[in-house]
Amino acid sequence: MGQFPDKIAIRQTLNLLLPEVPIGDETVEKISLYTREITRWNKRINLTGAKTPQQFVEGPLFDALTFIPIMDGRGTLVDMGSGGGLPGIPAAILVPEVQVTLVEPRAKRTSFLRHALHLLNLESEVVEARDDALGGRRWDGAVAQAVWPAREWLQRAVNTVKRGGAIHTLTSESVAELSLPEGLILEEERHVVRPSDGAPRYSARIRIYEQ
Repeated sequence: MGQFPDKIAIRQTLNLLLPEVPIGDETVEKISLYTREITRWNKRINLTGAKTPQQFVEGPLFDALTFIPIMDGRGTLVDMGSGGGLPGIPAAILVPEVQVTLVEPRAKRTSFLRHALHLLNLESEVVEARDDALGGRRWDGAVAQAVWPAREWLQRAVNTVKRGGAIHTLTSESVAELSLPEGLILEEERHVVRPSDGAPRYSARIRIYEQ
């Protein structure tokens, strides 16, 4: 792939995970630009474990995209502990109807997030705060990637999602066997296998029906 990510590989990943969604050149270009920018900044601050664009596309980006097919395509979404913008930035690119908020407590990472949003011409909001310091704000949906174990994430997320909203999980094991906190119901879970290493990836949408 050389220095920059192969746009064909990005398109192949999108087509694999989102077979029913038409993927335009502008979408591929934005994700490619985001990919090279996060790996460039990663040399100075720790944004992702991936060291090259190819590793990023095959690993963290692939994982982030797995929840897109089952996310609510409306309203507001908070990406909690956003780090380098996963999965919130890909969600903002692919589902522009959703208003995405990126919450991240570390200043260096929020600097990158603001830079990336400006570069990509995205209107998402960046909030520099911990998840427990949001002043009671609530969204229609919430997602977190590689921040907390699934059970802990669910317990945290109920404090940031409106009644009737959805909590999204991204995990390496099914959450179907978890004993969900009261007031939550598993609506849909999707299982895919990551082509680069055969790792299982699960994405789930869990509805809040009581609070």
